[in-house]
Amino acid sequence: MLCSLLEAIKIRHLQLSNDHNQKKRISQQRRNHECIWTYVMFSFGGYKDSRSATGKRPQPKEKNKPTAKKSRMDRADAGEELRRRNVELERALKESKEREDQMRAKLERACERLRVAEDAEERLCSQLAELEAEAVLQARAYQAHILSLLGQLSQSPRNCTKDLPPSIPTLKEFA
Repeated sequence: MLCSLLEAIKIRHLQLSNDHNQKKRISQQRRNHECIWTYVMFSFGGYKDSRSATGKRPQPKEKNKPTAKKSRMDRADAGEELRRRNVELERALKESKEREDQMRAKLERACERLRVAEDAEERLCSQLAELEAEAVLQARAYQAHILSLLGQLSQSPRNCTKDLPPSIPTLKEFA
């Protein structure tokens, strides 16, 4: 963003200097055309009468010929316009730097939150793995306890097993 603003300042400065140079070229071309026109008119006798009366070569009339005052004022206006534009671009540059700093701070805060979340995720995953391992061990211990109880029941005298309801499995059914 900063580079684009500097580019815009350079481009605007070049445009203003090119406009000034173009105005100079146009003015020079007009003078050249006036000289050629005057030469043609004198060559074909178009200015004979008026030249002989005054002794001077008549100048073609221009309605909006800039005077020295106007050109100085135009240059002052152009300079003032350039200064004003430069101030605007500097202000925009300052604002973009502030926005860039704010965005950088937001990005750093977001990265910190991401690191905290990743650490928490790692801790939760390790805790979950520990709980799963503990659950597997408890299930195996519970199954071993049930098998031992079934073994005890199967070794007990036959009269106790006759009294058991049919829904309780025997050790042979588990194996």
